[in-house]
Amino acid sequence: MYMNTHSCLGAKQLRRERNSRWIEMSGPQKWRMIAAGVLLALSGAIGTITAQQATPPRPAPTAALVQQGSRFINAKAIFIVRHAEYEGKPENKKPTTPLSQAGENRAIELSHVLRNVGITHIITSDTQRTKTTASIVAAPLNLTPTILADANNIPDYLARNANSTNVFLIVYNHSAFSNILDNLGIDTKHLGFDPKPEEEEFDRIYCVIPEAPSKNSPRLLLLRYGRPFERRN
Repeated sequence: MYMNTHSCLGAKQLRRERNSRWIEMSGPQKWRMIAAGVLLALSGAIGTITAQQATPPRPAPTAALVQQGSRFINAKAIFIVRHAEYEGKPENKKPTTPLSQAGENRAIELSHVLRNVGITHIITSDTQRTKTTASIVAAPLNLTPTILADANNIPDYLARNANSTNVFLIVYNHSAFSNILDNLGIDTKHLGFDPKPEEEEFDRIYCVIPEAPSKNSPRLLLLRYGRPFERRN
């Protein structure tokens, strides 16, 4: 009886120590752990990463398993992110609107988050804010982003560069997210959340993991990084 009680107390103490170590970790340290988890998932060592596994202290990240798809893309994974924060107010943004200092800092953090996931191709829209975000991520990887002004051309680009070992990163404007996910075979109407980020929401990372054509069920992970989005009242 004493041994069982001691074992239970020991397990509780271990959990407290693990939680303490997680809280004390810096942002980059946490994301290196998350990136490692994504790599394991992509390699088939584990299944879909759950929200709890991805970021224990934050309940916002979501993992969804999507059962319906319209087109199979032969790739290891496809990451989709929005550009980082930009200068000025939303009503004044233009295609030439640059990133703010906070946006440049976020883009640098994104490059750290995705540096080790094996990205082979980067796609961006033609706005300055997406091109700058993509170039910051591309620089340490020695990649040159491909500019596709029309999001409807993304599936054709992916098909032309199809390879089961390729990992794609799409840096785009949030207004096109629903269209991009639909074209990748994700049933966005039954996700349980709006696939389009809010105007001041920049911390989402979507990861689409294609399945075999016979299964026709791409998996969609929703993760978050950097300074968390806080909805204004």
